[in-house]
Amino acid sequence: MKLPILLLSLLPAFTSASFYRSNPNVFELTPSNFDSVVLESNQTSLIEFYAPWCGHCQTLKSDFMKAGKVLKDIANIGAVNCDEERNKPLCSKYRVQGFPTLIAFRPPKYDVNKRRDAKKSPPHATETYQGARNTKGLVDFVTGRMKNYVKRIVTEEKLSSWVKGKSDEQRLKMVVYTKKDRLSPMLKSIAIDHLEHLDICYFPIKEGKTKIDKLAELGLDQLEKAQIWIYVDGDLNQGIRYEGEVDKVAIAQFLKQFEQSKNSVEKVLQNYQKRERLLTGKKTAGSGKAKKDEL
Repeated sequence: MKLPILLLSLLPAFTSASFYRSNPNVFELTPSNFDSVVLESNQTSLIEFYAPWCGHCQTLKSDFMKAGKVLKDIANIGAVNCDEERNKPLCSKYRVQGFPTLIAFRPPKYDVNKRRDAKKSPPHATETYQGARNTKGLVDFVTGRMKNYVKRIVTEEKLSSWVKGKSDEQRLKMVVYTKKDRLSPMLKSIAIDHLEHLDICYFPIKEGKTKIDKLAELGLDQLEKAQIWIYVDGDLNQGIRYEGEVDKVAIAQFLKQFEQSKNSVEKVLQNYQKRERLLTGKKTAGSGKAKKDEL
């Protein structure tokens, strides 16, 4: 049976249409924005190289979008339509020979003592994803390959020493007091966003096992849910509690009040806005929400 002429004329446009162009959680990447989203970022990225006519790509589409929603603001989830002429050099550069090909891009280790120029830094490490092509497999793969800049501290003595820091340090200290013993991917991502000016640790409190003296005055011996405290002058008794939601934008806005981090935090907020523009194509105000999470 022959297709009507009208349908035949529409077929090329349909088969070359990009999957994720209107999706708010997956970057639709081209040579004009690939470096900005992936190679100039301190976050881990997972990029799908696909062709719209590919059956396996069509099958993966739903799970990839779900993974993008789970990982939004935690990592960079993007896709390159290799069927588009302008994208073919990009697909060739990363030796894409079949569809879909999923590649993780891991940034080089960040040294807080050296300002990193993203355009001159060592290249990102790449790894082809070979795991299960479902939401859980994709999410577990990405979170397992995130860089970790969050320190785990389990005694009050060591915590006090860490908060005090070095005499010449001008960095803010954030402590997350929590009943959870595992590190949240969101906490890792927040630490990555604020590498220039903020050190983060988490302090797991286990009832009947964690010794708390000074912190008892703050009610941390009766901890019900995670609490975030900021320390400016190195004194464990002089912390400032953050009482807002566990939200990336809200936390960044809170950090703007501190002189040590004001300029750097402004860059972080501008980056959030830039990401939103790239995802949606719309201009954003400074009050947009980022993903929430229980730390």
